[in-house]
Amino acid sequence: MEQLRVAGTHPYDLWFGHGVLGKLSLLSELRPDCRSACLVCDETVAALYAGQTEQVLRGLGYAVSRFSFSVTEDPRGISVYERLIGHLQETAFDRTGILIALGDTEVQHLTGFTAATASENVSWVSVPTTLSGMIAPRTSERYSLRINGRENAAGVTHAPVLTLCDMDLLATLPDSGIRSGYAQVIRYSLMGFNAVTASLPKIRDVRLPEAGSSAELPSDETVAACIRASVSFRSDEGEPKEPGTEIVFADAFATAIEECSGFSVSRGYAVSAAMGILAQMSVQTGSCDRKRYRYLATRLMQTGLPTGPSFTAEELRDHIAEIEKKYTRIRFLKDVGCAPVETEGIGKRFAEAMETCRIVHAVPVGQSEVYLPYSKELVIRTAFAWFLDGFSLLDVSEMPGDDIKAMDACLRALLTAEEEPLRCGESATVLRLLLPLIGVLDIENVKFLLGEGLFLRPHEGFLKLLREHGMTVTVNKAEREFVVGGKLVPGEYVITDRNAAEQVCGLLFILPLLHGDSTITIPEGLLRKNIIHMTINVLHMAGVNVFVTPEGYSVPGEQRYDRFGLRGLTPERDWSIAAVFKTLSYITGEEIPIADLPEVSLQGDRVITDLLRNLREASSEGESELQIDLSDVPNLIPCVAVAASLTEGVTTTITGLEVLSDREGNRIQSIATVLSVLGADISITTLPGEEQAGEVYVIRGRSALDGGVVDAMGDHRIAMMAAVAAWGSEQPVTVTGADAVDRSFPAFFDTIN
Repeated sequence: MEQLRVAGTHPYDLWFGHGVLGKLSLLSELRPDCRSACLVCDETVAALYAGQTEQVLRGLGYAVSRFSFSVTEDPRGISVYERLIGHLQETAFDRTGILIALGDTEVQHLTGFTAATASENVSWVSVPTTLSGMIAPRTSERYSLRINGRENAAGVTHAPVLTLCDMDLLATLPDSGIRSGYAQVIRYSLMGFNAVTASLPKIRDVRLPEAGSSAELPSDETVAACIRASVSFRSDEGEPKEPGTEIVFADAFATAIEECSGFSVSRGYAVSAAMGILAQMSVQTGSCDRKRYRYLATRLMQTGLPTGPSFTAEELRDHIAEIEKKYTRIRFLKDVGCAPVETEGIGKRFAEAMETCRIVHAVPVGQSEVYLPYSKELVIRTAFAWFLDGFSLLDVSEMPGDDIKAMDACLRALLTAEEEPLRCGESATVLRLLLPLIGVLDIENVKFLLGEGLFLRPHEGFLKLLREHGMTVTVNKAEREFVVGGKLVPGEYVITDRNAAEQVCGLLFILPLLHGDSTITIPEGLLRKNIIHMTINVLHMAGVNVFVTPEGYSVPGEQRYDRFGLRGLTPERDWSIAAVFKTLSYITGEEIPIADLPEVSLQGDRVITDLLRNLREASSEGESELQIDLSDVPNLIPCVAVAASLTEGVTTTITGLEVLSDREGNRIQSIATVLSVLGADISITTLPGEEQAGEVYVIRGRSALDGGVVDAMGDHRIAMMAAVAAWGSEQPVTVTGADAVDRSFPAFFDTIN
């Protein structure tokens, strides 16, 4: 049990811990003239805790009355307030009496407002029974009612004389109440309250919730840390501390979301959605990095909270306009977007951030042909081979996708005299193809600028290999850049990482240009060999010879590229994106015609048709278990996972997930988290007796998913996976951070919905 002093115009004590309800005895000292008490609560709380609370009060010698109301009523509505005033008048409640608010934050508002506006200003005690009520930021002592559907329409400032946060009262909190409270917990973690963050389990250790399961209460340590954080928002002079000013925007937008929903969503839902969309806005303005945004999105989804609102910017327009009028200059979400923000134009910026939220409805699938982008892997390799013949540029201006644009921009930058940096964006393919290229050019100190996600991916093994063969690479963490120079020399290149297929491709392009022969030795079980086969095919079309050996590859030196041979290389539609539409066909049972999709292709992702057929056959033939290895086709993991989630009666084990370890963040967990939030029965585990084989997904197929709000986690494939899940869900699917699809197919959402 711990005591804290809450500063303000009228300071008061806050007690928290187990068994704190007994501290009502302090009223004898705080209000020695008190003779009566009125307990204010809803009917649910009354049935659980009113009896024991009244017993404590009567033991103190108080005459006790109770005012309760239906859980279907709005505690902050005029009608409940009028009935409470009438109850006080009927029971001859006077200035010597005291109100006891036993309930959630709404009950605290009702009681605080009533205490201040009764015929004679009376004292009141706050006894929150919910997680949100205990840990909500104590930035002011203002309590208000709703009038005509507007929040804070009438408000007063009236501090309680005592607040008692009895953790025992959380034992009966429903699932929705626990999840709502977690929004505040995550907010404190984001705002730099280290004690809160330290008390939370690491993201990696959080187990995915089982389908239909309830959330677990946070630990006592976490609740205590959050209560301390809530009190620390106020300084000794009663003025908000710095963090307090930084969350006002989140509160304001949360109120707008509540009002827009007609108060059908909980405060925790609204705060969560507000944090998500404001963090997206911070990403767009450069005040929030993707790593921190992914932390926020992951924490929210792990506790079943939304990463954004499930309605549009247009629906929020009038509410946002009011926020623009109210605030002039404010800071919000420390460590997410902590730069001062001018509110002029904030509505426009908010609307732009809302454009990253796409609401997907399961509309009927059309029968017109779908035109997909060309394979970005093939286009990038063709453009690179074309460039290596006399530094010529292949026209890819009509090719959509951020990766293709990044390769084109980098190649153009190499031709300028201004020594422009090479901006790789988030494309690991572009970076790993171009790094060895600098080793054959007569230039030094070439800067590679990496996107936030790309910079976090593992690079040291490849950089070490290049350094061992004559190149220099300096890593500048502050600027997320590599500074590259030196001369690459021929010789033996030994690859030890099974997840290094793209590095092999980069070497295969450049080693033929060296003055001497080279060999590449690859580890047993090298993953994603299909992209190496695609690379070798492009090289052969360009007149460059590479030979397959038992150990890997033999690369003769002093060769030349011939771009004219590449004219016979037919562009192919992207099978990795086609896999999304094939999965949609699997879910709906309606075939979606895809224009110009080659049935014979070097793209490994074409096996999606076989994989979906295996799932369909397992279901129709009554097979209860199926195991699928996707180590060579990691792009298909999201598609197969969502298809397996909707294959009722079949438990699918997906192996080969280690290939995702080369991606930024934790892609294994991200895919599973998104599907779990949508209602899939998915777990991450290891196969019995095969712990060394790495993690696997175990997915128990259902007839339908739930739907909901999920984040794309900066991954274009997760965004597409979540979108097609809408056709197998009972409710629409809202995808926040949906602009991730720009990396490969900017027109995806317009095409699919």
